[in-house]
Amino acid sequence: MASAHAISAMTLHSELAPTFVSEALPAFDFLISEFGYRLVANDGRSNIKYASDRSFVRIDFEYGFEIEVTVGPLDDPSSAVPLWLIVKLGGGELEPLIQASTEERLRMYLPLLAMRLREFGRDALSGNRAVFDTLRRMADAEARATTSDLVQRQLHRKIESAWRDKDYATLVLLLESLPSRTPVDDKRLRYAREQLGGSPRQTTC
Repeated sequence: MASAHAISAMTLHSELAPTFVSEALPAFDFLISEFGYRLVANDGRSNIKYASDRSFVRIDFEYGFEIEVTVGPLDDPSSAVPLWLIVKLGGGELEPLIQASTEERLRMYLPLLAMRLREFGRDALSGNRAVFDTLRRMADAEARATTSDLVQRQLHRKIESAWRDKDYATLVLLLESLPSRTPVDDKRLRYAREQLGGSPRQTTC
């Protein structure tokens, strides 16, 4: 059974859906007037899609209130990339996560996202395959960096746990597995090795 909070969020999303649609359609109309796109999907709630002969644009209003704009080649939808990555390639800035849980924020962010797409997305909107290849490589690099960062955080949590528990054998293994160590890591590694070797010296970090 859904929680009261989840039900409340779904109710709010439903209430905001008409505003999402009414604001998104005029904001992204330039796709039709300037780039020859067609409106090919509009569920009236949370999904709007435009397409040309070569590429497509999706504007989604997720149940977590995120507004997601993605652009992709029509013959390879799996290569679609988020708008913030397109803006980054063009040297601009856009927050990767934009949430709008009020009508005011929808009215503020949908025109902003459309403006950014219009300004930085011309090559992608034209279906330029080389641009999509570059964007795909950028997306893969971002995913690897995110995964690496997550692994590093998990590894450091294990290191902190081993340090608190005085599990020096595990601590040595974990610290030695780090691709790079801070001065504190090096100090702990020396100390843990000394403890395994029977040294009585004590220290704090």
